[in-house]
Amino acid sequence: MNKEEIEEYIWNLSLHGSRWLAEELYKLQQENQKLKKQLEKKYSKTGTLTNEVLYEENTKLINQQKEFIEYLEDYIDVLKSQQESVEGLDSCEQYTLIALEEILNKYKEIIGGDK
Repeated sequence: MNKEEIEEYIWNLSLHGSRWLAEELYKLQQENQKLKKQLEKKYSKTGTLTNEVLYEENTKLINQQKEFIEYLEDYIDVLKSQQESVEGLDSCEQYTLIALEEILNKYKEIIGGDK
């Protein structure tokens, strides 16, 4: 409240007494209820938006996990095909194949299975 509002409040209180005070209290209660309802609506919308954002992020992460697993599996398949061919794998490629299989298995274990 600014100075003018305070002076008006004091003047009305002295002039009209408790009736005016009761009316002002009623107005404030009504305004308070209105603001509470607005706040509740805002929170309910925010909660819904938060759930939607979390769902989208979760879906995005699951898709990224699937893509990474597919990438590793494809690379492993290429190395295994090369291993079975006449050329075979040199020692570096053999170690790469073993490492990729271990990484894939550990990754699947960490994320909770075959996603």
